[in-house]
Amino acid sequence: MKHCRVDKRNGKMALLLLLIVSIFVPSAYAGSHEKKSKKQQHPKVVGIYLVGHLPLAETTVSYISATSDSSRHLLQLTDGAQRTLTVVDVTVPEQPKLVEHAQLPADLANAALQTRIGDTALFAASDGSSFDRRDTRSITLVNFADRSNPKTVQKFENVTAVWMNSDRELIYLTNSDGLWILQVYSEADKRAEEQFDEMLRGSFAGG
Repeated sequence: MKHCRVDKRNGKMALLLLLIVSIFVPSAYAGSHEKKSKKQQHPKVVGIYLVGHLPLAETTVSYISATSDSSRHLLQLTDGAQRTLTVVDVTVPEQPKLVEHAQLPADLANAALQTRIGDTALFAASDGSSFDRRDTRSITLVNFADRSNPKTVQKFENVTAVWMNSDRELIYLTNSDGLWILQVYSEADKRAEEQFDEMLRGSFAGG
């Protein structure tokens, strides 16, 4: 009889432990999800990596800005020449999604979107044609792992706009092939992932 009570108590403790794990493990996973996604995309080597691409037909982006709501990160691409606004969901950098493509009023040909709340947007207009610039750049991603023989990883021709989101460590650039997303993997990121892995290994070993 006594043995039966002990088994029941152990069973309750096991259920309680399972409940605690089910509560805390998803939150820990969610907090590290973006870094884990980054880790899965490339080896643990510090650098800059191309992670996403979205073709944009007949769009020449002249200005890039960003916003976010409670559930997603949005990139806003202004085409001054065509007077269009393209909105892209970049919550998952590896899978950018086209959200909206809208025509702008004629008097906003030389304007860039500053912020947008719901269906209302604020634009900044230029006296000249700085937002409708036709000059382009060539941007090259180079690997210096071999200092004596640096290698070109990728070259982006006719780049019309570049913008970096420092908080998310993402670089966005656009050319005739569409939107390209590059991700920065820094020494700090590497240390954080190593510490997280050690913490997980320690928790499992202790269990």
